[in-house]
Amino acid sequence: MKKKVMIYPYNKDAYIVARFLENLNEQYELAHVVSDMEKDEGHDCGEYYLYPTLGKMIECDYTGCLVDVEEVLIVKHKRMNAEIVKERIIEALEAEKRVTCYFELADETVTLLKEKWNSDQFVYCCESNQEVKQLIDTYLVNSSNNYSLNSYEREAPVVFVGSIIEGTQEYDLMLMMTEYLRKQGYKVSTISDETYEELFQIHKYPVRKNVKEFDAASMKHQLETYVNAIDSIEKPDLMIVQLPGGFMKYDDKEIEENAIGNYIVTQAIRGDLMFVTSAYGEINNLFMDELSNICKYRFEAKLYGVNISNLFSDASELPLSHSFKLIALGKDKMDEVFEKMEKENVRDVFNVYNTSSFEAIMEKMLDELSDNSEGYSIL
Repeated sequence: MKKKVMIYPYNKDAYIVARFLENLNEQYELAHVVSDMEKDEGHDCGEYYLYPTLGKMIECDYTGCLVDVEEVLIVKHKRMNAEIVKERIIEALEAEKRVTCYFELADETVTLLKEKWNSDQFVYCCESNQEVKQLIDTYLVNSSNNYSLNSYEREAPVVFVGSIIEGTQEYDLMLMMTEYLRKQGYKVSTISDETYEELFQIHKYPVRKNVKEFDAASMKHQLETYVNAIDSIEKPDLMIVQLPGGFMKYDDKEIEENAIGNYIVTQAIRGDLMFVTSAYGEINNLFMDELSNICKYRFEAKLYGVNISNLFSDASELPLSHSFKLIALGKDKMDEVFEKMEKENVRDVFNVYNTSSFEAIMEKMLDELSDNSEGYSIL
């Protein structure tokens, strides 16, 4: 029996959860996506972020939508008023609905909610989720020295998913690949450093991204044994590993905290193929050659495809705020860019939400992974 759920509040995260939840987790049935903004009502979930439409319309009657659901998923939202979210959570809990919360609340609010409702009713995922921690610990306990690279021969090929600039659909691509391959009947084990792992039935990294607090050699060994244990215990046909952070960073602080993250992961895990996401821009075969060399010599993986996202960076505020905005382009503009690249014979480019280009490169990948001459064993 599937559990009917509501997603609140509406934003890009709500779209991602709505898009992938039912296909990646069979226990859920999406009933409502709810916003507090009246202007959102009646619009499709994907409309405001120029994503493909889902046929799931945004609603604004939170109280009314509570009636026919069993659980409320509270997603991350940077600009949402925390007091309003707190009131919504309490309303749902008092209506005897389960609440799973990814929205960061004040410590005193979390304490209050946990004192009044047990962990089966209120699940707070902004701190270490006990179920996820137990699963990680189980794999790490089973990850004896027999799972080190020197003595354990991993059977499943590994596909890396990375990004030149973080936030350019690498999470979407990782989820789309997982969804597509599972639908094709393959057993896929996926590791990600993003949120919502338990919802999508994928694995979480056993360590945080900030590597300053860790010894690099110990982290490498922990990742290595963790991945090999997943391979041994789950026996997947394929493993997908999303690399943390982007390849290019914009200030020293980010480089200091995160840039080594994807490097350590690729040192700990031997990758076979690699997909990279890029912000929108003019892509040619010279760019593809340079990117291929980066993947080969920095990450020791073969570049297999580049997802050209519908996002481009506006760095106009970078000198003052050390941040930049990602601006979205519509489908028509993306169609134009792909038509131009096709005329110029730019190889191995696609867009994750362009069904024909995405499925074509997935089929090509499966053909290569099925070719025993390359040493793969997916089929």
